[in-house]
Amino acid sequence: MYNIVSNPPRSEEQRFLRWSGIVAVIAFLLFAIGIWNQPFVGFETRFALFSKEMLRHGISFFPTTYGKPYPDYPVTSTLAIYFFAKIFGFFNKFIAVLPTVLASAGIVTLTFLLLVRSSLNWAIAAICFEWMTFTFLQESRSISLDQM
Repeated sequence: MYNIVSNPPRSEEQRFLRWSGIVAVIAFLLFAIGIWNQPFVGFETRFALFSKEMLRHGISFFPTTYGKPYPDYPVTSTLAIYFFAKIFGFFNKFIAVLPTVLASAGIVTLTFLLLVRSSLNWAIAAICFEWMTFTFLQESRSISLDQM
């Protein structure tokens, strides 16, 4: 009898990919849980304003504030927020932070994939170190240009 659930992976590469998928989901949940209805604070308010302006007036080459271009920041993060807001049909802190959450989960997964071929223990230690770093967690749960 053939049982799909209990069959082990056929190669090391499949096992690494399965582990990296688990790491990516855990990282995404760690960074995303609890930010749904939080208010925008500090630096995030600027990007919330950029995103709201873009949702009202359409896409522009630079983020705008009150209808005027604000060329201090690239439009890439605001554009990502704009597209997620259009896909989901609403705008809140979760939508604004979603591009950073995805980038941070990608960083954790890439770290894991780079080290797992040498040692599973080192890979797990490296991602745990990332998760225990306060600045990495703080930046992963806010609008951060550095993560992207």
